[in-house]
Amino acid sequence: MKNLWIALVLILCTTNIFSQYTDIINSNRPSLSKSPFSVGTGVLQFENGFFYEDKTFTHFSDVSSFGTNLSVRYGNFMERLEFVADITYRFDDVKKDVIHIPNNYKSYGISYLTIGAKYLIYQQAYDDKTQEVRSWKRRTAFDWKRFIPSVGAYVGVNTNFVGPDYKDAGISPKVGILLHNEFSPRFILVSNIIGDKLTNKERANYQYIVTATYVLHPDWSIFAENEGNFNNYSDEFFVGIGLGYLVNQHLQLDISYRNSLNVDLKNPTFSAGFSWRLDRHQDSYIDLGSPEEETIEIQREPFFKRIFKKRYKKKEF
Repeated sequence: MKNLWIALVLILCTTNIFSQYTDIINSNRPSLSKSPFSVGTGVLQFENGFFYEDKTFTHFSDVSSFGTNLSVRYGNFMERLEFVADITYRFDDVKKDVIHIPNNYKSYGISYLTIGAKYLIYQQAYDDKTQEVRSWKRRTAFDWKRFIPSVGAYVGVNTNFVGPDYKDAGISPKVGILLHNEFSPRFILVSNIIGDKLTNKERANYQYIVTATYVLHPDWSIFAENEGNFNNYSDEFFVGIGLGYLVNQHLQLDISYRNSLNVDLKNPTFSAGFSWRLDRHQDSYIDLGSPEEETIEIQREPFFKRIFKKRYKKKEF
């Protein structure tokens, strides 16, 4: 009986420690919000997108832009910790008309480069009701704990290693609270509260992002998003929709469209991109049969052998 309890404790601890890694890629794209969960130790993930936007302020300016944004995510040291770098390169064609005085120019270069880390502070656990066989009502009842989110924290710095046209007055911090509600295996809500460029009085921005994602099929998912920005110049609100397609367990493709809710601002934005990961994650467990209780690593097949295999078996809901 004692050995049984030891086995149960070890299983529970292993589930908690290694709960961040998933066999299928977990990408933030095509949304703008960040999940509190990391990619897992030994995983290097690239999330890249190409965009075109036409930002028009009524009777003031028209900025046509295109470019690319890249997020590099890396898990190391512990399962709850992730390091992330966000970079945007853009080309802007600016047309201004202030008091009937035209001022047209073009600018290009790195407009955004932020390096930071996020950590999962609290992970919500849900009841496994599939084991409830005596009561259909209990098995199908909603788990009210799903309203309590998993919580993560993000801390980063805007490096100011950007093009001359996008320079700020030095580096500045960026912080965020990241929330995740899994209302069902198919429906997930991610909420972010972010403070950006906090030490820059003129450019400080406070932001919220709420993203609802629904899985239509093991390969297809859709999302809807609401974003709000508050700064010294204006309060801007945006909505977006998008579609993601899982090519295989390491590659996802996506498209999205966004626009402004403000009356004096039109900002249609089209984006398409992909997420891909280099997976060198290794699970470990305690061998209960070993007198020294040494940790045994599960050997995984070489990366390129796995990625070029036949299509992985579909996950059933």
